Amino acid sequence: DHWLAAWKGEGSRHGDFAQHGVVNVRVFQNPEKRNEVGLLVVVADMDAFNTYLMSEEGAKAKAEDGVIDKGMRVYKEVK
Repeated sequence: DHWLAAWKGEGSRHGDFAQHGVVNVRVFQNPEKRNEVGLLVVVADMDAFNTYLMSEEGAKAKAEDGVIDKGMRVYKEVK
């Protein structure tokens, strides 16, 4: 619930991501295991987004939201 709250309302993570190359974010939660959550992120500038994720600012945001780096998975669309 804490993590989901970061994606709702004014000042949400949507704005943070938009500043770092993300053009769209969809938020998901497993209805049976509420602590399992995910994002579908459309990124225009992957280098900018990766730089943000690895930055002090990104680390602070992940810590505030309880994100566990080893639980993160990044996939690239295959066309």
